[in-house]
Amino acid sequence: MQFSGKMHMPMQEEAPKKRRGSAPTNAAGAVEVGIADFDGSLQLQERLKGAASVIIGLNDLEGTTYFCTPEAQRALDRRLRRHHARLWFLGSGNYHYTSYLLMRRIRRPFTLVLFDHHSDAHLQPTLLSCGSWVAEALLHLPRLKRVVLVGVQERYLEGIPQALIDKIVWLPPKDWTAERLLAAIPTRAVYVSIDKDVLDPRWALTNWDQGQMPLPLLLELLRALAREKQIIGADVCGELPPAQQGWFGREVREAVARNEQANLAILQALIDGSGA
Repeated sequence: MQFSGKMHMPMQEEAPKKRRGSAPTNAAGAVEVGIADFDGSLQLQERLKGAASVIIGLNDLEGTTYFCTPEAQRALDRRLRRHHARLWFLGSGNYHYTSYLLMRRIRRPFTLVLFDHHSDAHLQPTLLSCGSWVAEALLHLPRLKRVVLVGVQERYLEGIPQALIDKIVWLPPKDWTAERLLAAIPTRAVYVSIDKDVLDPRWALTNWDQGQMPLPLLLELLRALAREKQIIGADVCGELPPAQQGWFGREVREAVARNEQANLAILQALIDGSGA
């Protein structure tokens, strides 16, 4: 696996970040990591920001929370396309639809492996949303051959359009193994999307109901993917939005620290799995 690509010079709203000595690197050099800052939920994660090549300020965009209007979608797509990061941190799960925009760039057959407590595959009548982006991807991205859902609670499979079922594989908890996961992927190229609400709250805290997956298991599966497949892109969401929780108080600070630790572990697992 390689996260590579020449970085473009950032525009005014985008601040380049120098990597600190503790930032992980791979054999090809430093990992290209981007932060899409919609809501400030990553602002207190200093170590993660130190590992980022670019931070894009997006809080000036209207029509982005939960749903993404066509105008916001075009603006967001323009800003993301200026950069070649292969791993993006997106903030809270309210903006998970950004994965769809990132996958639209892919020019080869690929599989989406989604670690999430929710399926995100329920179509909305009008706007792209954090709950519909998987369905939109299956409908509009012909190079997307399969979606593998890992960690999705069974009740959230209800309501997925019947026309999409044949391209979706759901792994129940008993099949959360590297062997079962790899067997479900028909392509060499893989895009990985992670919502930390898949994790037990002991490992991360989000603003959505959460699953029970332990972080060590998620890391094990990521290493297997990085080792056996070609990860051509990845993103991570599932932060605690500051507007909802506030930044004051011991519990919030502990939640931010817990989420940052999970983010850094995910980043390192992808690198370790690649053999770098």
